[in-house]
Amino acid sequence: MPLQGNLNEFSLSQIFQLISLAGKTGSLTVSSKGAEGKIYFREGRVFFAITPQNRIPLGTRLIDAGLISQDDLKEALLCQQEQPEKRLGEILISRGMKKDVLEQFIKEQIEDALFEIFDWKEGSYYFETENIPEEEDIGIYMSVEDILAEATKRQEEWKKIKEVLPSLDTMVQMSEAPGKSNEDIIIKPQEWKVLYLLDKKRSVKDLKDKSHLTSLSLCRILVRMLSNGLLEIVAPKAKEQAMESSGANKAKRYQSTEPITGKYIKNYREESRQNMPLEWASYYARLNEIAHQLMVKRDGEKN
Repeated sequence: MPLQGNLNEFSLSQIFQLISLAGKTGSLTVSSKGAEGKIYFREGRVFFAITPQNRIPLGTRLIDAGLISQDDLKEALLCQQEQPEKRLGEILISRGMKKDVLEQFIKEQIEDALFEIFDWKEGSYYFETENIPEEEDIGIYMSVEDILAEATKRQEEWKKIKEVLPSLDTMVQMSEAPGKSNEDIIIKPQEWKVLYLLDKKRSVKDLKDKSHLTSLSLCRILVRMLSNGLLEIVAPKAKEQAMESSGANKAKRYQSTEPITGKYIKNYREESRQNMPLEWASYYARLNEIAHQLMVKRDGEKN
């Protein structure tokens, strides 16, 4: 009989404990509000997890984190083809990667994914003993006890984060004068990624979508950069002003109740295109083309 049901009946903590006690190997699929996450177990321990925000292959994530190079991964995969009995983690370690560094990275990846799934309070779950992604099992596992302890710890951390960033709609921007102390500011690789995306005022949700970081990972970065003065929160009034200057609101200035010919077209031709959003310039250019066709047709009918 398959293990399946509704999250209203059993919590994820209870489901994890049941799989752990039974020493099961398989995949747990959790669905909630159109999103789906998968957690993979081997003999009751977790070795991998996927969420909507974390679907990049493990090897690619190791490269993105700067832990290995593209050539390192290629050579390790070729080695694994010759020695299929070995896990990718074993091969990477044998080729010089530090075991504790790899273990810490894998644990953080699993914890980030699981924290996102643990935040789902409604939905369904289904456990099956097939469809195990062997390529993602690199031989590093986490016990359910450690996972549940970390989940509790992160929930407390999230409460503190919300005191600084109340919601994902909070707008942030780069500070004009970074740094609130004389100390040097050290920027980590993922923080550079966030700063690169802050070419303008953005909401936390927008940054999350563009950076592909989990909510917790991103908010940790934002809180740190807010504390050292690299970033600042956009006040509600400034937020409205930012929206007024956005492309959608600029477009309103070009909308008109005039007919497609006459003053409307004249105004468009005289308008500086530098101030017009590209998509709206293209839209109005199309209107002009239609207007021109109509005028040609009318002139032809008159003649």
